[in-house]
Amino acid sequence: MEDKKWVYLGTFTALNVFGDQEFFTERKIIRYVKIIFLSSYAKWSYFTVTQVKIRGKGLFADALN
Repeated sequence: MEDKKWVYLGTFTALNVFGDQEFFTERKIIRYVKIIFLSSYAKWSYFTVTQVKIRGKGLFADALN
């Protein structure tokens, strides 16, 4: 049976700028990503996140190399 606990990948701080920003972690096998926003640069309680990109390789791509 799989271990169904969340694995902590880290805490990341974004800059208050427009455009893409990259954050790196150590290499792990993960299936789902849970993002929790602890704060924001906005004055308001709510803010819009327009895009989140998660990049990586599948298990089969690693097995073939």
